[in-house]
Amino acid sequence: MNHSSGRNQRGLTLVEMMVAMTIGMILLGGVITVLTSSKVTYRVNEAMARMQENARFAFQLLSRDLRMAGYWGCGGVVPQGVDQPLEGLDAVTDTFVIRGVDGNGVVVDSHSPADMNFNVPAGAGFKAGQTVLVSNCQSAAILQVTGVITASGKDVISYALVKNNPKGNFDFKNGEAIRINTREYYIGAGKSGVPALFQKIVQTPPQSFELVEGIEDMQIQYGEDTNEDLAADIYRTADEVANWEAVVSVRIDLLVQSVEDGIASQPQTYTFNGATQTPTDRRLRQTFSTVISLRNRAS
Repeated sequence: MNHSSGRNQRGLTLVEMMVAMTIGMILLGGVITVLTSSKVTYRVNEAMARMQENARFAFQLLSRDLRMAGYWGCGGVVPQGVDQPLEGLDAVTDTFVIRGVDGNGVVVDSHSPADMNFNVPAGAGFKAGQTVLVSNCQSAAILQVTGVITASGKDVISYALVKNNPKGNFDFKNGEAIRINTREYYIGAGKSGVPALFQKIVQTPPQSFELVEGIEDMQIQYGEDTNEDLAADIYRTADEVANWEAVVSVRIDLLVQSVEDGIASQPQTYTFNGATQTPTDRRLRQTFSTVISLRNRAS
């Protein structure tokens, strides 16, 4: 009888098992390294994309308001003694103020200057305490709404006269009525704990709104037209502007940071507004710039 089959080796030796385990650990380490690297790359790409999206959204909001600076209704008739539609303030992070119309206008159905009231379609949204511009393309006035009564499908707006352009007739029937607001844009502490772009509506009481998170700094230069060709000849900071009436464009530089910390492997050195800094956190940072033309000044 042949007993050789009983003496055949069965299973693995200890050395073979250790070799197999070592190879497995090397392969597992490679997989973990790839997954970790992929996760880091994903976080960096996601943070960069979100920063670019926040910058684009911030520029969109700022551009929409700045382009309308200086709009005073049909015909461009400006009441006498109005404040500058655009003013800036130099600070650690710059701020600027826009004064002008807000929203869409409504048609003035009738106007009684003697009784100091005018009628607009019901539901126009005017409220007591609001400031309103009325214009008929020949003259314009700024009014303070003192009361609103709805009757027969009309809102009867009573008012007190604030400022008036004496040219033309002070009867604004078939003209336009539109709200006026003063809006300030600035950088403040956001709800998520990172800096953010804010808008403050200057009214009674004032209201502030967080617009875009992750906006760490905002620096602004104002383009002045020095030879009356409707184009910017020199860009100056707010403190250096010689004539706000000659400002035809605005250059805005934004420093945007990632909302999440720990994205970079170490603190990221950056240069903004002529200064190079190294923060204590590990957020990503990127600078963005744009130039916005003031339509009512550059045309």
